[in-house]
Amino acid sequence: MKTKKIRAGFAIVNIIVGVILFLSSFTLFAQKVIEGGLLTFFLGLILLIVGCIALYIRKREDENEAKVRVANTVCFVISVLILATVIILSVLGLAGIL
Repeated sequence: MKTKKIRAGFAIVNIIVGVILFLSSFTLFAQKVIEGGLLTFFLGLILLIVGCIALYIRKREDENEAKVRVANTVCFVISVLILATVIILSVLGLAGIL
C-alpha cells in the first residue's frame, strides 16, 4: 500500500504566499490600515509556518505527519484562493470594470 506523504509543492506555495502576505502587511501598517495589516500579518505568518513545518517533517518520520499533511493542504487551498482573488481583481482593474 502506498503511503501518503506531505506534498512539497503545496508547502512551497504556502511559503511563497506567506512571505508575500507577511511583507505586504508592513505596507498596510505604513498606510495606517491597522486591521488589514494585522489580518495580513497573521495569515502570512500562519501560511509561512505551516509550509516550513511541512517541509521539515517531510524529510523525517514523525507521528504528527497526518496532522501536518491536513494543515498543509488546507493552507494550500487558502493560498490558491488568495492568489486567484488577486489575479482576478488585477484583471478586472486593468479592464476598467473596477
